Amino acid sequence: MTSLACRPTRFGMLLTLLSAVNAGAVVVGSGTPASCTQQALATAINLGGTVTFNCGGPATIAMSGFYVQPGVPPVVIDGGGLITLDGGGSRQILGISANAATMADVTLKNITLANGNNDTGLVAGGAIVNNGKATLDGVILRSNTAAFGGAIVQQPCSGCAMPTLTILRSALVGNTGQSGGAVFVGAGTLVVRDTTFTGNTATQSGGAIDLFLAHGM
Repeated sequence: MTSLACRPTRFGMLLTLLSAVNAGAVVVGSGTPASCTQQALATAINLGGTVTFNCGGPATIAMSGFYVQPGVPPVVIDGGGLITLDGGGSRQILGISANAATMADVTLKNITLANGNNDTGLVAGGAIVNNGKATLDGVILRSNTAAFGGAIVQQPCSGCAMPTLTILRSALVGNTGQSGGAVFVGAGTLVVRDTTFTGNTATQSGGAIDLFLAHGM
């Protein structure tokens, strides 16, 4: 499988709808669902630290493929069980990038990623493409679609260190792909613990997980 190139992002965000509660902690939103946007989330992520949400209750944030760059400090995105990041059935949701020197380090907690779609072929992963270090803890990945890794694809970028993916206490439900209905790992390390895979399908191999050149635990 061809290695994935790291892709830059072009989000020139204003620091709006965010309130720093202490060093390394940022809140997205000002108490309403409308205040919780991809723009506000992207700005918070770029600050690093712990990101939480104040959306006035459950909220769905429309996503169009935001990439976390390797220069960003390690970030924890905690949805508190109330937040859904949604690709709308036509867009990938999140990318975790790397370069030859370092890699982005992203933890997703208590959050849902749904309806992501990447139909570009090898640069796949309906919800997440991971070139760096990704940890999912209490995450639901639902109804995502891509050729490789309906929910998640992991692959090193050219000249980069091997990526790692850790999935804990999560649920991957109803994701679809050609290879790896839920997860496709082209290289690197995969750790899965206390996680359920339900109703994931692939037309070629690995209805739940396809390990191509990977070390699984």
